Amino acid sequence: MRKTQYVGLRRPLSMPFIARDGDDTVVPEAVSDGVTVTCPACGEAMRPRGPFEDGRARHFFHINTSGGGDCGGESDPHRKMKSLAVSGLRQHFDDSVERCAPEVTLDVSDTPTQVDTRRADALLEFTDPDPLYGEGIIVEVQYHNHQKNVRATTHDYLTRGYSVYWASTEDFDEDRFRIDRLTAAFAEEDEPTAFAPAYSTPPPVSPGLFPASDGDSDGTVESQWTPTDLRADCHHEFIDEEMGDRCIRCGLKGQHRYYDQHREQYRDPDIFSVQLDNLEFVVYKPSLDYEPRDRTFEETGSTDHLHSWHRVSEPFGGTKYHCQRCAATMIVSWGKVYIDHDAGSEDDDGDGSGGDEWRPEGTSASLDDCEHDWEQREIARVCRKCGKEEKPWDT
Repeated sequence: MRKTQYVGLRRPLSMPFIARDGDDTVVPEAVSDGVTVTCPACGEAMRPRGPFEDGRARHFFHINTSGGGDCGGESDPHRKMKSLAVSGLRQHFDDSVERCAPEVTLDVSDTPTQVDTRRADALLEFTDPDPLYGEGIIVEVQYHNHQKNVRATTHDYLTRGYSVYWASTEDFDEDRFRIDRLTAAFAEEDEPTAFAPAYSTPPPVSPGLFPASDGDSDGTVESQWTPTDLRADCHHEFIDEEMGDRCIRCGLKGQHRYYDQHREQYRDPDIFSVQLDNLEFVVYKPSLDYEPRDRTFEETGSTDHLHSWHRVSEPFGGTKYHCQRCAATMIVSWGKVYIDHDAGSEDDDGDGSGGDEWRPEGTSASLDDCEHDWEQREIARVCRKCGKEEKPWDT
């Protein structure tokens, strides 16, 4: 997904969204019309106004413009985005709102998570439960180092009957919340940022599990996919089969899948609009029970890389494959496999043809020894040096 940076979220704007009310920091949605507050930047008096029909959110304005004008002092972009989210929710669902406010604390003491309360960044509660959204909608804003346990937080809110939307900076313009992105996300049941009681099961608290679809008694099943090589002693030769690849030596099956960071599971990429670089090759655990066909292997030469076999023809008595990384060839017949590693040399001309290589290694020594240089990417952080990823619940 293309990342859009809104410079307006990082600099003062002409419409302030943060103020001081005594010792408290407040947002426009928490202040009634006519109430005077103080600008944290210039110290002048301000009052709230809005929201407006053109989509502009409720914001503060300076009462006396001669004393410094609308300086637009902003000290907390995250708090500002909460205010914009509240204003957008209130305008869109105006006819059915019981309450709509930022930083609302909810009691979740009856859930199996380790906390008794959750503070919702922005909460809208309906007068009557909605068929799709349930009791209401909670918007959680993921901004810079704002780290919440996404899985556990989603679990608690869904258990309480609320929908959850995990928003990023792409969901905000300088003066409004892009409510259309929220409604579009909830219209797609597989959208990884939107969870509704109508179709979402609260994700389990225990890592490595995901919501079951077959009605298991405990509500969960163990993940069937892993990025770890379950037969590391085998020099795999993966060939295309229906619904994935299979090693003709050991029978291990794998597939390129999309990792859903919010549901913490590998999912079929066919149901997502994702870029190819968001896919990774993972191993199907049940394939450990598969017994490969009894074949004799005859090889000429050897190689230290994992072949990327591509079917090229079907001569009499077998199927011929060509490695896209080197010029090696392989002929697979019913009872025999012949591999000629010496048919050519590895591709080292820099044309990128070797980009499909994969050898699952789990946690390698290089990852352990790396002095990580972390970069925040949405709800996860990734090391610029080694590519290791840590999700919020990993830390």
